[in-house]
Formats: sequence, structure tokens, C-alpha cells
Amino acid sequence: MGFNKRYLPELVDLKEIREEYDDDKKFLETYLYKPDAIIGSTDSMDYVKSIKEDYEKRENEKESHKG
Repeated sequence: MGFNKRYLPELVDLKEIREEYDDDKKFLETYLYKPDAIIGSTDSMDYVKSIKEDYEKRENEKESHKG
């Protein structure tokens, strides 16, 4: 079994890449959830983390409105 590393592009490029995804879930799976290690600039890391926080907040709000 291999060790999967993901190199984050520079922030400007990462923002452009995100626009190509249908939704944040797929983006996060590619850049955050699937790799074992993430390597990149602080700005790119902070950007991905902010996407994750916003996504999780939206998902939690959806769940709270269901029940």
C-alpha cells in the first residue's frame, strides 16, 4: 500500500482549479480527504481549510433542518 501525497498548487492556480469542480465535496476529496499528506504553501493550505470549514458548516445546517 502506497503513501499518497498531494502537492497543492499556488493559491491563484488552486482557486482556478476549484472553479472547474462541480461542488466543494469533490474538490475536498481530491485535495484534502484522499491524500495521506498534503504539501503546499500556507496560503493554499489555509484556502483548502476554509473551503472545508464552509462545506462542513453548510452540511451541518442541512442536517439540522432535516431533523
